[in-house]
Amino acid sequence: MCSQTVCSNQTLSDVVTNVTSGCASDLESAGLSTSDTSNLVSMVQQYYPTARKAACLADTSNNKTLCATELLNNIQSQVGTITKDNLQSVVSEIEEGSVKLGSNVTCTDCTKAMYNLAAQADPSIASTVNGTVVGQCGASFADGSEPSTITQTANNAASSSTSETEGTVLSLAAQGCARLSSP
Repeated sequence: MCSQTVCSNQTLSDVVTNVTSGCASDLESAGLSTSDTSNLVSMVQQYYPTARKAACLADTSNNKTLCATELLNNIQSQVGTITKDNLQSVVSEIEEGSVKLGSNVTCTDCTKAMYNLAAQADPSIASTVNGTVVGQCGASFADGSEPSTITQTANNAASSSTSETEGTVLSLAAQGCARLSSP
């Protein structure tokens, strides 16, 4: 995903539409509604750029490991292996506060870079969680400066061949849908 060109809004719309219609029963059995596709398309189009940038951050002090991988590995070191079957309960436990993630998970250069991206995309995030973040990670965590060990690996070029990119994305979406369906 990081080496590919940025998906167009049309491609994102096509992917959401195809996944919600083609995987409707799988998504609904997982508790996800597929009835409001237009709202979902709008949300995906709004959050995709920031989510893609966050997913493509890499830690140069850790062999250019993607920050998303590093974060998940750090979380697993505290909660155990995350699987398809326990993902929802792990997320709920973290949200509820019954599992407290240590600063070795929440206060890394990777999470700071991800926090910066989220705060730039939606400043209300910073105003909502800034006190908690500063309380756990210190004031320098929320100062907006970029950690020197983090690099962006996302290809930010626009696609010159919409059909090629769309075909790749739709193929990946179909594979993801097939994985949802498999036991």
